Amino acid sequence: MKKIYKNFVFDLIIAVVSLVLGIVMLPPFGIGKYALSILLAITLVAYFLVYLMDKLRRVKGSIFVLTLIETTIYASITLQLTLQQFGLFWQISVCRYLGLVLFVRGALSAIGMYINAVASTRKKSKLPQFILRLLFISGGVLLMANPLINDTILNWTMCIFFFLATLAFGGLALLFAPSKTQKTQDEEV
Repeated sequence: MKKIYKNFVFDLIIAVVSLVLGIVMLPPFGIGKYALSILLAITLVAYFLVYLMDKLRRVKGSIFVLTLIETTIYASITLQLTLQQFGLFWQISVCRYLGLVLFVRGALSAIGMYINAVASTRKKSKLPQFILRLLFISGGVLLMANPLINDTILNWTMCIFFFLATLAFGGLALLFAPSKTQKTQDEEV
């Protein structure tokens, strides 16, 4: 992972992509509210491909069923977010979808933790992990019932995040840029 951050080309590509996303997310352009839905859908697909696919291969039994339920719910949310872009589905705020995602993740992982605790012969408590799952459940329900932030504030937050990522990866690109002395030494060999 450290080698990736030290790669000049990778840092430069991430800086440019995050700059473009930051500009697109600017609320005055009006594209940001659509980009939020697309960004959440892409994040869910990436989460499925990176984490859930591997988990579906590794687990068996009731944990497999829970992971399959989570995958199905996330696929449904992704489909709804995509259909919203074409006007084929009613408009729901992205914050409510985010609350649903947090709730599903927290609830299913708490159930999985309970199943593993019952099946395990060790009676060791994992209280911090359980509290984190309860916070996910509570935060998810709160965001679904009465979103604390509206989509405009979420849009500005994501815009600022992308601009900060641009600065960070731009700085890394400058830090790990190939120097001219290194090029001349490579050419001499």
